[in-house]
Amino acid sequence: MKNSAFFLTALGAMLSLAACSGNKESYPPQHITPLYEDIAGYASLDSAERISLLSGDARLLHDYMAVLECDQTGDSILLKISESKPVEVFTPDVRRVYPSLDSLELQLGHITGAAETRGLQLNINRYAAVVWGRPQSIVFVDSTMLIALNHYLGTDYEGYAGMPTYRVVNKTPQQLPYDMAESLLANAYPFEGGESPSLLNHMLYDGALTAAKMQVVENASLAQALGMTADQLQWLSENEGNIWRTVVSGKLLYETSGFKIDRIMLPAPSTDLISPASPGRTGRYIGYRIVDSYIRKHPEVSLRQLLSPEFYNGESSLRESGYKP
Repeated sequence: MKNSAFFLTALGAMLSLAACSGNKESYPPQHITPLYEDIAGYASLDSAERISLLSGDARLLHDYMAVLECDQTGDSILLKISESKPVEVFTPDVRRVYPSLDSLELQLGHITGAAETRGLQLNINRYAAVVWGRPQSIVFVDSTMLIALNHYLGTDYEGYAGMPTYRVVNKTPQQLPYDMAESLLANAYPFEGGESPSLLNHMLYDGALTAAKMQVVENASLAQALGMTADQLQWLSENEGNIWRTVVSGKLLYETSGFKIDRIMLPAPSTDLISPASPGRTGRYIGYRIVDSYIRKHPEVSLRQLLSPEFYNGESSLRESGYKP
């Protein structure tokens, strides 16, 4: 009996300790090929090294060239790109901000591992870091994810001078894991809104994406998952009831005008259809709050179900969420 009592006491102590420390998820890093280094150094390679690069990274180079709208991959084209202005300007700054990709590989490994643990099937199995002069920060070509690191050099980067503040605030290394997660999730589970999707459909989908990011990004921040600052999130939290009443009374919930939906969902200086003081992406915040309320009422729901058209196009999803700000 004494041994049993000791065992139960010890077991209780271990369970208590586990509860206090939390069950931290751990996943292996996901390799990211530093393709920007191969491109930047191409001119200094001898002919044998160039042949080796062209054959060894043929798939990644092909996908990279596809984004740059080059029909073929060859020595003369790669040489021209390696001496281009974007490569010349951005590569040294990327090296300074990202002296190693180790941390980024760990973050990506956590995203892909946590997604798999939660039953989500992502479609990508190759990852490469690049620099380019294109406006897209993350692009998919077949099963390759190309991550343009020159879009994540920090709010004080002089190359972003002249850009609107609402865009610059998200051009940071800290925001990159959230953008990688959102891109991977949206690529695997794209929005399928039918012929006339409403604002509510878009809000529920974006809310589901945000909820998924909160689960797959390590130590996730809701503000960053929404693509907002902490101050913007606080304003939305304090004014949530008024925002919801404006949406409902303004008959915006079932609005199908793409122009109006974009003004409520996309990054912008403000969501002026709601209030001049309301930050851009206010619709995404409300969508997340509805989805979060749904999850609390239905804890058995999976991320796959939330990211399905049956949920975000469902006529009963809002009602079953019990959302009442």
